Amino acid sequence: MIYSIGYQRLSLDALKGIMRKHRIDRLVDIRSKPYSRRAEFNKRNLMRLFGNYVWRGDVLGGLHGPVSLLGIDWILKRQAEGLNLLIMCMEHNPDDCHRKYDIAKRLEPHGIKVQHIILGNNHPKLF
Repeated sequence: MIYSIGYQRLSLDALKGIMRKHRIDRLVDIRSKPYSRRAEFNKRNLMRLFGNYVWRGDVLGGLHGPVSLLGIDWILKRQAEGLNLLIMCMEHNPDDCHRKYDIAKRLEPHGIKVQHIILGNNHPKLF
């Protein structure tokens, strides 16, 4: 299964809980630049806290244009391995983020539906 989330309104504890609940095998940071004003969401800190963290913004980032075919192939290979992925960007609303309008749309023809997790009233919901 592939999930997506934006950390804009999340705490690290909430992210950890969501990952446990959905049995996430790998947290995939898809920001073009893996740094944040919120230091707890900087690449180095996420690597330290999450042993299953990987930055793939080099091929899945949306800041510099379309996501690359290499990035989509990377996701498809992880999916074929049976891994549950959580693709993470900053934007809270997936309607305003490349994880929905680019990545999820490009996975649909492969029969993969991305489940978008949105924090509503402090409780995550799937869309």
